[in-house]
Parts: sequence; C-alpha cells; structure tokens
Amino acid sequence: MKIRYVLTLNDFKSLEDKWEKLFLELNLSVFQSFEFNFFSWVQEFKSNTNNKLCIVIIEKDNSICSIFPLYIDTLKRLRFINDNHIDFCDILSNIDIDIFYVLDHIKRNVSFHSIHFKNLKSNSLLYIFLNRKSLKYKHINTSDIYSELKISKGVFPNNDLRYTSKYKSEFRRVKKINKEYKYKIFESISSRLPINELTKLRDYVVSNNLRNSSFLDSNRLLLIEELYKSNKLVLSVVEKDSKIHSCSFILKSNNNYLFWIDLYDNSKLINVYNYISFIELISVNKDVCISFGRGDYSYKTKNFNPKKKKLIEVTIFKNNFSLLLYSFYVYVYKIVRYVYKKIM
Repeated sequence: MKIRYVLTLNDFKSLEDKWEKLFLELNLSVFQSFEFNFFSWVQEFKSNTNNKLCIVIIEKDNSICSIFPLYIDTLKRLRFINDNHIDFCDILSNIDIDIFYVLDHIKRNVSFHSIHFKNLKSNSLLYIFLNRKSLKYKHINTSDIYSELKISKGVFPNNDLRYTSKYKSEFRRVKKINKEYKYKIFESISSRLPINELTKLRDYVVSNNLRNSSFLDSNRLLLIEELYKSNKLVLSVVEKDSKIHSCSFILKSNNNYLFWIDLYDNSKLINVYNYISFIELISVNKDVCISFGRGDYSYKTKNFNPKKKKLIEVTIFKNNFSLLLYSFYVYVYKIVRYVYKKIM
C-alpha cells in the first residue's frame, strides 16, 4: 500500500478518470464525486492562497483504491473540501483501511494543527474506520441532523404509508393555493441553466432580507453551473409568466435526490409546493430516496415527516492540551447557544 498527496491543481485534474471510476463503484453522495470537489476547489477555494490542497491518495498494485478529498485551511486545519456546504462528508475507498497507519502517515508528512472531519453519517466509510480504533486526542460531537425519506414507486402521497389523511389534505391545500403556477424540472440534456432568472430571484430575496448578502454568490453559481453541465444537479422550478418564484437545486445520483439549496420568494407556501411537485413527479415511475439534507427546517420536517438522523463531527489533535482547549470551547459554545435560544 502506497500513500501520496495531491497538492496542485494540475495533479488534481489528472485524477478525474480514476476518481470517477472509484466513485461509480461505491454508494456515495454527489458530494464525493470528482466534479463536486474539483469545481468547489476551482470556483470557491483556490483564489485564497492560504488554502492548501491536500488530497490523500492510497494506491495498491498501481491502482487508486482510496481518496481523502482534503485541504488545509487558513487556520491550518485539515478538513474536507467545501465541508461547510457539503451535507454529507466522506472518503472514497474500496478497501479496508488501517486508519491509524493513514493518520500517522499524514502527521509525519503534512504540516497542520488539527484534523476536522464534520458532517459524517454514522454509516460513512470514514466514521466506520475511525470508530474501530481508540484514537488519542480526538473529540466526537454531534454536528447537525439530516433527514430523508424513501418512497416507493406510485402516485404521491398514496405511495407512502406515513402520510395520513391529515398530510394528504395539507398537500391538496398547498397545491390549490398555488394552482396558477407552472412546475418544471430543468436538466442539462434538455434545458439551459436559467442563470439570469436565478440571479434576479437571488437579488430579490437578498434585497428583501429573506437571505443574507453572501447567499448564492457568484462563485457558488459558477459551481452550480458546472454541476448542472455534468448532469449531477437538476433544478426544480416553480414559475409564473416566465418568472421563477421558487427553485430548488437538487443533487442526483442514481435514484437518490438531495434538496441542496432552496431559493424562493415570499409567495405563500411556494417552496412546499415545489417540494411536493418534485417528489410527485420523480417517484411516479421508480422507487426513490429523497434527502432533505442538513438542518431541522420546519417546512421540511413538519410537512414531509422524514426520518431524522444525527451527523457526527470528529476532531483530532496532536496533543492533549489542544484537545482540552477545544473541548472547553465546545462546552462554552453550547451554553451560549442554549441561552441565546431561550431569550430569543
């Protein structure tokens, strides 16, 4: 087994074919695809020269069998590329990994202060490997929750037993309220990305304080455009008179669909209508898994009753003092957050 490090953009680009071959062998999310990681780096990270690419490659018999899509940030933390905007982080691997050996190799060959692995599912490859061994100086914390539902082929919502008459009645009410709107799925094979219309809607929601000024900035739109062109992303759109009122950016992999970013105006229940329309259309001819991504958003969980699960964050330090300092910070942060929620 050989471990090497990809540190330059050209070397990153050269991984494309082998990365995608490994990706297609595994049951992973779009967040682990070459396109998502490469274009995240190109469009959102490489302009900051303090960010350092540090992709860990494990080879066996001259074949790539494991990829850790990592970088070192400005605080010298080793972490997943674009992890703040990735709902599920993980590595790619088709072999069993001795994580002790890999982490020790990284510590001896890479300069960093700490390792931060966030947004890990409990069944993620990396967490399974990490959980097998008792690592020194690690801190494990619940970073967030995510929610998903599996729907059988058929007429929604009748194709899911969780939806009682109360849910079905609410779905009908939402559709009635929005009956004047048209629904459409945009895919790269048949439609151009409506970038001008999306920019107008983005500007509207920002100017009306529905989102902050950094929401869906030009770099994120460039990333979305690349994912759209590579057929990793579709748009779920609600419009009226050629004007977009709601758009969900949905990442797709086989029969798995993830609501990644939602963009919508203040039209009544427009985003819930968008969700209903997409699930209705996409599940009519096949079984699907719908992920609502990270966060406990009421318009998702209350309206669609998905199954909630925890995401895990594992932080690894080089010594016990750094671990204790970080643990104290997490403790204080939780107290401050709890008090803030009580008074707000």
